[in-house]
Amino acid sequence: MFSLKAKAFKRESPIFNVATRRDSQLAHEPERCAEYKLSASGGTAMAKAFLYVDGLTTERNVDVVTDALASLDGVKSVVIDLTQKKAQISFDPKKVQLERMRWAVRQEGYTSRPRL
Repeated sequence: MFSLKAKAFKRESPIFNVATRRDSQLAHEPERCAEYKLSASGGTAMAKAFLYVDGLTTERNVDVVTDALASLDGVKSVVIDLTQKKAQISFDPKKVQLERMRWAVRQEGYTSRPRL
């Protein structure tokens, strides 16, 4: 008699669907979906990214996604429009990348895609 034990593990990095060129291409070309510009404070390069987040229906959903994104090191601000299901994120590209932000949204149970 065999006994199988399930082992729980936590994934540390995002997994992209290689069947769709869009996600794998964005992993290597984040500048296509983020607008990079210099901020006025100290010349630090700040970036702005826009993500469409599927599944947002209530203010509670918005709070969950906002908290997940804001908790990432390097994220300066998060503004989410519930009617358009669009998140605007200001961040330091040296500390956090777009893939990591999408992974944080996915960890909360929502899917996201960048605005190109």
